[in-house]
Amino acid sequence: MSAVEIRPSCLRDASYVFANLRPLDCHEAFCQIDHRVKTHEVAWWSIQIGESWVAYLKGRPVMVFGYMPMNVAAVSIWAMGTKHATRVVPAVTRHVVLDVIPSLIERGYHSMEARSIVEHEQAPRWMESTGAVRSGEPFPYGRDGELFQLFRWTRPSYERIRRRYTDTTPTERDQRTKQRR
Repeated sequence: MSAVEIRPSCLRDASYVFANLRPLDCHEAFCQIDHRVKTHEVAWWSIQIGESWVAYLKGRPVMVFGYMPMNVAAVSIWAMGTKHATRVVPAVTRHVVLDVIPSLIERGYHSMEARSIVEHEQAPRWMESTGAVRSGEPFPYGRDGELFQLFRWTRPSYERIRRRYTDTTPTERDQRTKQRR
């Protein structure tokens, strides 16, 4: 068994992740909904609308991510994780870049977007690593006026990132990653 696995979401594992979110992920998720909504309700909602996956680290669920249609041409992409989520980000990124986004493009979606609370510094870096581009200035999006930043995936920006993942072997990617550190 690989240390990291990605499988379609199930309520048990999505609930575990949502119940153990990193503080910023928790704030980002729950400031957007009514304060009476329970954690297991958010987990259920996350797996019922669109598609979602869970990333496992040594068999433990540590990240849940997916997308939900906004209309026939646009989807909202999202991801939430526990304190161990950073260890599965490379595998999740490959899955998003090589499987999720191409599938959405093939289905005819023109606009793929995500929002991140401005205090969350890791989320924008991750989204940009998958080809997302910042769009506009931060705007109030949370229940109490929390500011969020919008990110969009465009075909040209996505294609540049996709080539980075498909034009090299895993060893070349690992060497390039080490050189950037």
